[in-house]
Amino acid sequence: MLDWDTICRPKNVGGLGLRKTEAVNVAFQCKLAWRFFQGRNSLWIDLMRKKHLQNSHFFDCSSKPSDSPIWKAILRSQSILQKGIRWKVGNGKNIKFWWDNWVDNRSLVEILHKNPTLLTNPKCTVNEFVNDDRTW
Repeated sequence: MLDWDTICRPKNVGGLGLRKTEAVNVAFQCKLAWRFFQGRNSLWIDLMRKKHLQNSHFFDCSSKPSDSPIWKAILRSQSILQKGIRWKVGNGKNIKFWWDNWVDNRSLVEILHKNPTLLTNPKCTVNEFVNDDRTW
């Protein structure tokens, strides 16, 4: 009898090429969360934004006991999305200078090994450092 790990191996190494359900589920959760960033207009996205995000940013949102299981699952994908998202600067108004991945696939806090408690302005945005002529 084959175990699940063997079945999920690629066919060329003796498996059946099936995907693990946990990995597929995480991928779908990330896909749902990604829709919040794409700015797609759909009834479901609009309802979820109004109910859960209101005036906050997706990455600032944390799970509450009263939240639906779907919303809790989407919030669990925050760390995965944060690692994979890189911002396109543009005007920089929505990009958190220290916390968002706008320079590399890591935040400036990680890159510069900064202690978050020692930051003088932890909530500043990138646009605070860009001049009107788009110079720094």
